[in-house]
Amino acid sequence: MVVLVAAEVAGVLARASDEVTAAAPLALPLALSMCMERHDADVTELVDAMQLLRSAVLAVSCLDPEKEPVPLVTGDLRTAALGFAEYLRGLIGRAARAGAAAPEVVARAAAMQLA
Repeated sequence: MVVLVAAEVAGVLARASDEVTAAAPLALPLALSMCMERHDADVTELVDAMQLLRSAVLAVSCLDPEKEPVPLVTGDLRTAALGFAEYLRGLIGRAARAGAAAPEVVARAAAMQLA
């Protein structure tokens, strides 16, 4: 189940452009919440899925994993999960720019890596 959540989160984050998140600040939290609901996942499972997704994005990108920060997940888990999602959104964007690809392409490749 965590892999399915990670794959769906990849797509959500790839579509969550700066314009979307600026115009609709609740879009990302609501999308993550819907993903959790669809897969009957809790916040801990969401964080686990995002950790898998981080590894998959790094595996399919030309980014150097040694130079990529590891998000700290502490304190309130819901707040930490949202911070992690923002980090992953940025990671997908960086991977897309580094590989001259669309974020959706990186997200799909990462999802395939998880399969």
